[in-house]
Amino acid sequence: MTVALIVLTAGTSWAGDKGQGEPEVTTLEPPKLAWTEDIQPTQVMAGETVLIRIPVVIGRELHIQANPASDEFLVPLEVTFESTGDLAFGDPAYPEADAFLIEGAAEPLATYHGAIEVAVPVTPAATATPGSRQVTARLRYQACDASRCYVPADQSFTLTVVVPPPCAR
Repeated sequence: MTVALIVLTAGTSWAGDKGQGEPEVTTLEPPKLAWTEDIQPTQVMAGETVLIRIPVVIGRELHIQANPASDEFLVPLEVTFESTGDLAFGDPAYPEADAFLIEGAAEPLATYHGAIEVAVPVTPAATATPGSRQVTARLRYQACDASRCYVPADQSFTLTVVVPPPCAR
């Protein structure tokens, strides 16, 4: 089930090694995510599992760090959910990364660009009470352009998970 379409558009940034052995740091705002369509509710029976699919569109000329990231100092894309008590969220499935060589870097970075999708399993407890639940999700990411990587950014969004009554199958 599709939940949201997220667009990342073109912020402290890493601008590559300028010959002094340390990356240059500038104070630009990181790119933000923007919603381009309504978030559709996800329906799942108590005790069963469905995938919440989160499509992300990364703006032209930008890349975001893959999960896992190429280096321990880079921040990978990460999707997390606040606990709701009777909903369990599994580990997100991130897409395969592409190699991207940033200006001044010796090695390519594992990144995402264009349109990607992250799938997250959700399972209501077998004893979950029927009804709607508002769930807050957070995307943490670090974007780069051809010459620099921006400071990591966080963006939250809300989605609805509906647990129908048992006879609603």
